[in-house]
Amino acid sequence: MNALVIRLRRSGHVPVLAAAACTVVLLLVGSLYSSNFLSVDYLLLQLQIASFLGIIATGAMLVILLGGIDLSVPWLVTVGGVMSAAAAGWWGDAGAALAIPSASPAALCSGWSTASAWPTCACPR
Repeated sequence: MNALVIRLRRSGHVPVLAAAACTVVLLLVGSLYSSNFLSVDYLLLQLQIASFLGIIATGAMLVILLGGIDLSVPWLVTVGGVMSAAAAGWWGDAGAALAIPSASPAALCSGWSTASAWPTCACPR
């Protein structure tokens, strides 16, 4: 057992294993509170939510790696979520079809204003 621990420390994978262990612990604790927590449907729903956030995080990472920095991503996700929920609440079943088109203009306006203001600010590059 000591040899395994020493090899893990040298390899640098300890944070990855710690995150995996925490995930397993959280899944087990969650299953104590709800019998449906470990069901396939619920886990697939959680993976859908995580994939959406992963796509957004990948886009933000590419913006930062290519030399820019865009801190408006969380705000745009929040505005898009609020506008989508409002569209679904106001228009019922038709709101699902109108959710993305109603949030897209706000995101476009914010992105355009950020991109047009960036060259004029005295921010270090």
